[in-house]
Amino acid sequence: MQDIRYRYPHTEWVLKGVDFSVKDCEYLFIGGANGSGKSTLAYLFNGLIPHYFGGTLQGTVTIHDLNTLEHKVFELFSHVGLVLQNADAQLFNSTVEDEIAFGLESLGLPGGEIDNRIREISRTLNVEDLLGRSPATLSGGEKRLVAIASVLCLNPSVLLLDEPYGDLDWEAVERVRQAL
Repeated sequence: MQDIRYRYPHTEWVLKGVDFSVKDCEYLFIGGANGSGKSTLAYLFNGLIPHYFGGTLQGTVTIHDLNTLEHKVFELFSHVGLVLQNADAQLFNSTVEDEIAFGLESLGLPGGEIDNRIREISRTLNVEDLLGRSPATLSGGEKRLVAIASVLCLNPSVLLLDEPYGDLDWEAVERVRQAL
């Protein structure tokens, strides 16, 4: 990110003069109070800003030589995985299995590869028993795990997790940490 300034429509600047870079295999933790712009930064990485939210954006966001301003969200999909703060906003398929498969199908992967990835990630995060259930019937922690599974199985080169441990018990937190 280089010299980022952003404001949502009809608001004050949320981000002013943000500059940073992250190297391959490097972890970056961004903390701050509610409303400080953490989620906004995540939306910049995967192109939701400016393509979905609109607003005024100045500066450059580049992911592996792709300028997010010049590429549509679906073009960035295989490069940047985002788990939203509110898992409900991310889950929309009729079953957990369909939810995890959705991104893989969107990438055009063959059925056998999709099945293997679903099996692997559901075993890793211990959500195998949830595959036939509707996301609407899950607890908050189960929804969080399904959202994480649906992104991790894509193997994105950049992974953004907005409050990834919210609603999770300690065992689930450890499973997520191991998966990362």
